[in-house]
Amino acid sequence: MKAANNAQMQNTNPIVDMCFTIRGNAIPLHHGHMLYAAIASILPDAHGAKWLGIHSVIGRPQENKLLLDHRSRLKLRIPIDRVGYVLGLSGKTLVVGKCKITIGTSTIKMLSAAPALYSPNVCLRLTPPHPPIDADELWANRYKNQLQRELASYNVICDINDIEIGGQRFVIIHGRKVRGFAVKLNKLCLDDSIIIQANGLGGRRAFGCGIFYEAT
Repeated sequence: MKAANNAQMQNTNPIVDMCFTIRGNAIPLHHGHMLYAAIASILPDAHGAKWLGIHSVIGRPQENKLLLDHRSRLKLRIPIDRVGYVLGLSGKTLVVGKCKITIGTSTIKMLSAAPALYSPNVCLRLTPPHPPIDADELWANRYKNQLQRELASYNVICDINDIEIGGQRFVIIHGRKVRGFAVKLNKLCLDDSIIIQANGLGGRRAFGCGIFYEAT
């Protein structure tokens, strides 16, 4: 079974969140692609790597910038055998757009099982024809159906009524807006919760999309 294989992989090479302190004043508000490019400039193996997920940085939005504060961290979701390589970021300065941040010390956090998970931005590739841009209910239904298909690929079952589609989001890639939505998954069994966090849903995980964590 695919789910069993994923669980076995987790035992031998678990997925973790590696969190770095950062110093700086601000980064672009829509920083996903630029942050990825800055990391790949320091860590060449990160370019195009399927093993890499990058959380969106937390801060205080102000116009087109994200002001950094005491909560701000660079957080990477990676297999534990990549920790040594990713440590190469420590002490480096990243140029994110026109902003600079310095990477500090790191901590490692194992994934925690939870019955409800949330991702602030999930980007799915839907088959045409697409609903009208303002048809929120149609988009939500299409997203729910596609999410169920992706979950089934991991042998994870989540009732369509337990999938919540939230507000519209965008990730900007080379000046182009790519549409996504916030997603919450409810009533998950604990093993499935770990599988979803380890693998993500949708694409562009290196740009901050499709990364799930415990819903609060």
